[in-house]
Amino acid sequence: MGTFNLALIGGGGIARAHVRAANEIGSDLVRVVAVAEPVIEARAAIADAAGGAKTFDSLSSLLADTAVSGTIHGVIVCTPPFVRIPIVQAILERGIPLMVEKPLAHTLADARLLADLASRHPKVPTAVGYCHRFTPAFVEMKKRIAAGELGNLVRFENIFAGWNPTMQTHWMSDPATNGGSFSDTGCHSLDLFRYLIGEGEVKAAALHHEWPRRGDSNATVFLESSSIAGVIFSGWAEADRWTVTVVGSKGTLAFDFEKPEQLEWRPVGSSSQTFKVDSADLRFRRQLQAFVNLARGEGRGEIASFRDGLATAALVDQALKIAGR
Repeated sequence: MGTFNLALIGGGGIARAHVRAANEIGSDLVRVVAVAEPVIEARAAIADAAGGAKTFDSLSSLLADTAVSGTIHGVIVCTPPFVRIPIVQAILERGIPLMVEKPLAHTLADARLLADLASRHPKVPTAVGYCHRFTPAFVEMKKRIAAGELGNLVRFENIFAGWNPTMQTHWMSDPATNGGSFSDTGCHSLDLFRYLIGEGEVKAAALHHEWPRRGDSNATVFLESSSIAGVIFSGWAEADRWTVTVVGSKGTLAFDFEKPEQLEWRPVGSSSQTFKVDSADLRFRRQLQAFVNLARGEGRGEIASFRDGLATAALVDQALKIAGR
């Protein structure tokens, strides 16, 4: 089917992750051909990593260059969530398949608006970059849960936390744009809960503010789906822990990102077993391949939709309101 030409809007760290994914897939299959980013140094670095992509200072200048924009098969929006509405609208109006990085938006109101925009363009494939749906260990977890190996599900336990003091001055901790550790990593946790367990409702939430006049540096959230509990810990100001555990009446599945190729099964009343899985580092590559498939009309697979993004935004909003923010 030829090479899939990809454009990136935004030139930060997450854009670099998508460039690496494209390079791993191979330029004969997927290639980043354009980068739109206002900061000269950032867009130059992304273009260089992509092997010489064309650079633009904005989406409008990219779209105006029809020699480039006319060859683009898909766009990944890597901007901060609070500037996305006009960007997404312009791409949808051009009929170009797009994926936006998580979270879909910084507020529930904007998430609703973006989901509504996508619904007005039903023929344009859209997705949200919740990459952990493609972490091999979690794909395996989902299969084993569906097969009934865990018995009745009891609890989802997730910690996405670490020591990241640079977030104190980052836009991601700006309270004016709902910034905070839970909005950043907790949205991944909530999407994983929905992916592995099902729809839920936030019951309790507590936020800790280590840094004055900034968003939450640490968060603890409790949610529930029927009788299945979810406990989520997020943080930028604590020791590193990156784990996901699903507890059932027959046993427990546990994954630790420090052991990226191991999934541990702890059956009730028996010794634990370790299964080898593909590395967690493959998640961006597999997500990008899923986006290419979606753009080509080959099915959605596991990739999150704008409706998924809206559902997760609603859970984030519930947690922040319960916590008094």
